Amino acid sequence: FLTGRWVATYPGLARTIGREYVVGNHSLDHPHLTRLDSTAVQREITGAEALIRARAGVDPKPLFRFPYGEADARTSAIAHTPGYTHIRSS
Repeated sequence: FLTGRWVATYPGLARTIGREYVVGNHSLDHPHLTRLDSTAVQREITGAEALIRARAGVDPKPLFRFPYGEADARTSAIAHTPGYTHIRSS
């Protein structure tokens, strides 16, 4: 799971990872999404997706992992709308 900021900082490594592994979306800047308004949550998800596609060369869908494992009904619905399934790690 890659953040958009990491992909932007390390595009060569992101491309290598994209060639070798399944890549998931882990947000643009790794914030506490439940503390953001809905527009900002959507930007975090779609912004990371755009960078992952452009720099890693892969589509991260359907995998999304919430930063800090923090999700609620609202943020889950926002992640599901563009076609993501969220993965939770414990």
